Amino acid sequence: MKTLKSVVALIAFMGLAFLGCSEKSQLPNEPVNSLEKVTITDYTATITIVGLIDPGSEKIVGQNLIVKDRVVLTRFETSSDLVTGNLLVTINFRYNLNTGEGPSHGKFSIVPDAYPDALWEGSFTGYRIKTGESEWTENLNVVGKGEGGVIDGMKIFGDGLMYSDDIYERTGFFGTAIGVIKSK
Repeated sequence: MKTLKSVVALIAFMGLAFLGCSEKSQLPNEPVNSLEKVTITDYTATITIVGLIDPGSEKIVGQNLIVKDRVVLTRFETSSDLVTGNLLVTINFRYNLNTGEGPSHGKFSIVPDAYPDALWEGSFTGYRIKTGESEWTENLNVVGKGEGGVIDGMKIFGDGLMYSDDIYERTGFFGTAIGVIKSK
């Protein structure tokens, strides 16, 4: 008897699913093109510091130097004109006073030289480690979105490797990056 009830319920459910429960069409009003091709552009980059715009705030808490909202202008030279330009970076970090190691995060913006009506904005996270007597290396993960012009709606993803010779990151840094740009 239970089997018969289960079969009847299943047939009724399938009938409702195939016929629908309302007079309204179940199709979307607008056609959806889910087969739109996504274009992926790989890039490589070098990053060099141009200058310090704002030193931000610094404080020492325990054995950590905490810096908030340090703004640095860098040059982002890449293999793609979609992202080559001046890179404005706002950095926040907490480095150990003895080792210079610790986490960082922040945000960035780039106006590509070739597309002055466009803007990339995004964020990054990283961790800096001591790699030599007076050398520090930081691995960064970057994600951002394009607005305006030809990059509108595009997304950028990257991995950066930054180098510094200053334990407290006061004299600057340089680096390299690899990443991808995905179209809409």
